[in-house]
Amino acid sequence: MGFAALLVGALVILCYDRVLATYRYPYSGDSASYIDMAESLLREGRPLVTPWDVDPGDVDAVPQPLFPPGYAVLIAALTPLAGGDVRRVALYPGRLAAALLPCLVVLLFYGAAGRGALAGVAALTLLSPGVRDWHFLAYSDVPALAIAIVALGALARGLGFLRPTPHALWWLFGAGLAAGVGYTVRNSGLAVLAVSVVALGFAHIRALGPPRAALYWLAGAMPPLAALALYNLDVFGQLQPYDMPQSTRRWPANLGDYALAQLDDLGVPEVLLGSSAVLALALLALLAGALALGCWRLRRTPGRQGLLVLLGGYAAAGALLLVASRSRYEWGNFIDNRNVLQYSFAYALGAVVCAESLPSGRLRRIAAGLGVLAIASLLVTAARDLSAARGYQQETWLALSQDAAIMAVARALPKDALVASNAALLFRLGVPRPVRELEVGGDDRSFLGSLAQLRRAAGRRRPTAFLLVCDQWTVGFSACGAGPADGAIAPSCTPIRVRAPRVLLCAVPGGER
Repeated sequence: MGFAALLVGALVILCYDRVLATYRYPYSGDSASYIDMAESLLREGRPLVTPWDVDPGDVDAVPQPLFPPGYAVLIAALTPLAGGDVRRVALYPGRLAAALLPCLVVLLFYGAAGRGALAGVAALTLLSPGVRDWHFLAYSDVPALAIAIVALGALARGLGFLRPTPHALWWLFGAGLAAGVGYTVRNSGLAVLAVSVVALGFAHIRALGPPRAALYWLAGAMPPLAALALYNLDVFGQLQPYDMPQSTRRWPANLGDYALAQLDDLGVPEVLLGSSAVLALALLALLAGALALGCWRLRRTPGRQGLLVLLGGYAAAGALLLVASRSRYEWGNFIDNRNVLQYSFAYALGAVVCAESLPSGRLRRIAAGLGVLAIASLLVTAARDLSAARGYQQETWLALSQDAAIMAVARALPKDALVASNAALLFRLGVPRPVRELEVGGDDRSFLGSLAQLRRAAGRRRPTAFLLVCDQWTVGFSACGAGPADGAIAPSCTPIRVRAPRVLLCAVPGGER
């Protein structure tokens, strides 16, 4: 069953990625940070990134407080083994992790449910919109999901939640190690750590697992956690340096966003929910209530109850972490399938465990039917998206990343120049070189104001340059084809790509080009 799951996962991801590669640019903002950190680790032994904004203008590499360094360490470790191209290597972990998901589910949670039901959970995990949408990018989300499955599955085996397991102490050590590594890869790993502590406490109370199970789990978890703590204290002076501006979205709205995203990732058809957060919350509360009821019904079988505590607790911890974090910090986006993809397998497997404990055969058949409908919905959606993708045009940034002429111009700029762009990521990864993001828009007068901001950030001695990619925000610029604004002097820009999308190298008043 494990080999079949591995084969199916590999074939699905391979087929999906062959289509995505024809039109989709595989990097985004977070990708640049991971790649910068990995390159810096290989070059000088420290995980540094290019500042996102033009300030500070006197340094081009700073520590990254938002992302723990574990994923960059992984990319750096794989780079010498895969040809030395960090940008290419950064794409591998997400795709490999996605292909492994079905195999990890059926092997680590073997015995949690019947073979057919477990295969259904594996299929749902692989086909969820979050995994489909985000595994292709150089992001840490899907690798973090794979690590979470390993951490929770190993813990369930080590504590005897599934069945008596030989080498339980090694399973516990491995569970702790995976949980610790997961937190060094992505901040969402905190949910795995939290529920692991709860599960260990439950096992102790119910006399499950080997004696001193917590010590073996801690022996695995402490090395990566201690390394991360020492790094944060040394570089940032605090254990958790994550910080962003105050959120502009209150928790009730974030709770509704979470419910909509989570149910969508579980295969609930959009036509049933629309955009009704109230309906989504009601359905999710019904699912959570079913898990709680199942946990109570299984009180005479401590192992099965412990499994539900583990799965339901992980889903609950993830929900709390997401809603609280989004209500505290301004991410720049609503909670979406990228944020919830970590928890869908736990909801699905928990629901299966509950369904198999139902006393009525009719109720079990109804539950099975609902599961089949969810998987069918995901299959139809995946097939529809894949079919539609065959007709998509190449994304703008993918086309630009393949234009050697514009990359050569950016590469030839003075090495000490402070370079900015309204498409900084494109040049950071394509050249590569430090390029800062400077959002521009409006008319020539506004553009001159933005260039003046770049000049101020650079100071008196540092040369500057701006790489302009014409888009929907720059239609008012004379460089992008509009007439000059009344009374405004148009910035001096030299075209380096004439066909759409137009790209220009713009002089910064008071600076050198």
